Amino acid sequence: MYDIYAGSATGDANLYLRTSDVAASGTYNVDAIPTSGATAPVTPAAGVSVYPALIIGKGFYGATDLERLRGTYAAPGGDADPLEQRRSIGAKTTFASVILNQNFGRRIEVAS
Repeated sequence: MYDIYAGSATGDANLYLRTSDVAASGTYNVDAIPTSGATAPVTPAAGVSVYPALIIGKGFYGATDLERLRGTYAAPGGDADPLEQRRSIGAKTTFASVILNQNFGRRIEVAS
């Protein structure tokens, strides 16, 4: 979900909220430039790091079942390891995820 800000002058203080909660796959036409209202978040100063945090509610995403293992593989020990103390083990899995409802999740940005 995205917020759309627009303004007629440059700078963060001159951008005003036009609409909020627009889906990433959606479109929105800005037919009028706002002249007042909530302003856009400020651009962080030099040396300030911004960290994203995600809030994920029940029903936000779905995933396939992880029990669908295609196979587990164990490499045999060799002559260089007669006590078989080292071994390579791996597994192949099928996994996919999908966002089910974007209204059940939010992204927060925190400056530090």
